[in-house]
Amino acid sequence: MSCKLQIERRAMKINGVQSAYFDLKSEQLNVMYDDDGLDVNELKEAVANAGHYEMITDPSESEKIQRAQKNQAQGCGCGCA
Repeated sequence: MSCKLQIERRAMKINGVQSAYFDLKSEQLNVMYDDDGLDVNELKEAVANAGHYEMITDPSESEKIQRAQKNQAQGCGCGCA
């Protein structure tokens, strides 16, 4: 199973998640959810358990990581892209 499908399926198993779409090119997971029922930490754990991924909810953290990885190859490394 591809990384994309693993991430989407694990996210969809979390209570409160209505839909999940992982874009390989941007490496972003887009989630539609119920505000009342979603446990963000549970969603982060599900994404981490799908592989070597970290879900970032703070945009400033994302920018720091992108700068740090500027010279590294992009992608998940599993060859599914």
